[in-house]
Amino acid sequence: MDRVRLGRALGKGARGAARTAWEAIDAATTPSPTTPPTRTTRVPPEIQRPTYPKPPISQQPRRSTAETTYEVLGKSTGAIRGASRGIAGPLRNASRALWHELTGSFFALFAFSFVVGAWKWRTGIHGNAFEQRRFYFAAGLAALFLYFSISSFLRANRKPAQ
Repeated sequence: MDRVRLGRALGKGARGAARTAWEAIDAATTPSPTTPPTRTTRVPPEIQRPTYPKPPISQQPRRSTAETTYEVLGKSTGAIRGASRGIAGPLRNASRALWHELTGSFFALFAFSFVVGAWKWRTGIHGNAFEQRRFYFAAGLAALFLYFSISSFLRANRKPAQ
């Protein structure tokens, strides 16, 4: 297939997809024919304010780059928030839980190694002061890393805030 035929095929496909999207939007926004119409208060035509056409771009006041950037960033932030709620939210929650479980496993590994060290030096608790300090240091670090491990696993099982 040459470039021209490929471009035509892609163009027709894109136009068809856009047409389908517009029809879906129209179908979603039209009121249901089975529900009774709601009354809206309308202003009588003689009291309505006249609308004026927008002046051409050459006559419009210039906006600063900062104002335009702020407006664009505000709109894109809303899109990012919407995407994170709809699409990326479950992925973010799963990766957060996986990260906490991984760090909890590493903390448990360190805690286990300090427990082994404390078990090895338990006989010296009644001996000299150096062996005593070694045992208490290993036992304290084992307790600290065990706390880190348990708290990390508890955070992994916590429900995310909505």
